[in-house]
Amino acid sequence: MTPTDRYQWLFRRCPALIVALDKDGFFIDTSDAWLERFGYSREELTRLKPHNLATPESAQLISKEYLPMLRRTGRLLDATIDLVTKSGEVVRCIASSVNERSESGDFLRNVAIYREVSQ
Repeated sequence: MTPTDRYQWLFRRCPALIVALDKDGFFIDTSDAWLERFGYSREELTRLKPHNLATPESAQLISKEYLPMLRRTGRLLDATIDLVTKSGEVVRCIASSVNERSESGDFLRNVAIYREVSQ
């Protein structure tokens, strides 16, 4: 197993709700736990961004507050976001996120972890 394969295996099998986003904010990978909880397939998510799955109020927060802070500081801590599952259930989450950059400073990806607080 290559280091990349090992990373992907660990990322996907982690029991936490974790996602990776590309430079445009689209999903590029998710943990199996995230897929199971929200009911989407990896293929469906490649055309979506987190704000596409958020309630209108949370989508506005993401656009107006959370993304500007993430771009400015490279991280976001304990942001409240209401996401909607494929079946329509609203799930309140606390999200923390960090941008990963190359040694030269180029954006590589964003990794976010969600903690469900609506249970």
